[in-house]
Amino acid sequence: MHPIIYSGALTITSYSLMIGIGVAMAILLAHRNRVAVPFYDCFYSIVIAAVCAGVFGKLLFMVVEWDTVVMAIKTLGWKDGTKVVLSGGFVLYGGLSGVIIGLVFTSWQNKLDIRQLADALAPSLAMAIAFGRLGCLLGGCCYGRSYDGPFAITYPLGCPAPAGTPLFPSPIVESLSCLVLCACMLAHERKTGRIYSHMAVFFLLYSIGRFILEFMRGDAERGFIGPLSTSQVISLLVMGIWLVLYLGRSRLLRLG
Repeated sequence: MHPIIYSGALTITSYSLMIGIGVAMAILLAHRNRVAVPFYDCFYSIVIAAVCAGVFGKLLFMVVEWDTVVMAIKTLGWKDGTKVVLSGGFVLYGGLSGVIIGLVFTSWQNKLDIRQLADALAPSLAMAIAFGRLGCLLGGCCYGRSYDGPFAITYPLGCPAPAGTPLFPSPIVESLSCLVLCACMLAHERKTGRIYSHMAVFFLLYSIGRFILEFMRGDAERGFIGPLSTSQVISLLVMGIWLVLYLGRSRLLRLG
């Protein structure tokens, strides 16, 4: 794998490069013909959402990995320890929370319908996550557990993942699943001309897939709450919230 693409006056990591490509692809998807929200608003929303994703993804990482943060500062001092903490580490669910906050802000600022904006950008979000996970693959983080089956990945020395051990290709599986979700949303939009509920369906399907995939992850740094990883607990909360909202909406429609 290649954690560092370029090292010089400016260091470019493979993870940050793939995130940049993912954001660019998200912007290109926002330019498709059937998007119900003007492209400028979509473009602006993606930029704000990407910034919020980075901030909130980092904040959740610092909460989940508080012991690691404290140890880095104690070992390296405030300056170098803070630099190490800020240079790596990101929790995707924190990033997704930041995305929602960014979309709420831009919809309020531009007087847009938040549901319409979110649904229009749901395929872009799936595409961005797909490229982000490819960055994890190249960087050697978010790796899978020991696995001798088909498509196992063996990482070289110098990566966070255990070197020389066949591992489950969890970053690839998550990337492909997000690409499939993106393709399905675009196909539905092309067939029906409707984008309604795309974001809600994305969050439901992603949380289900993420909960299952976490059983095949091997990196202990992602944090645990009892027997479940932090991401699995958050996935259950997302599924629960979606179910409550869906049942509540169905009840209102029956009453109406």
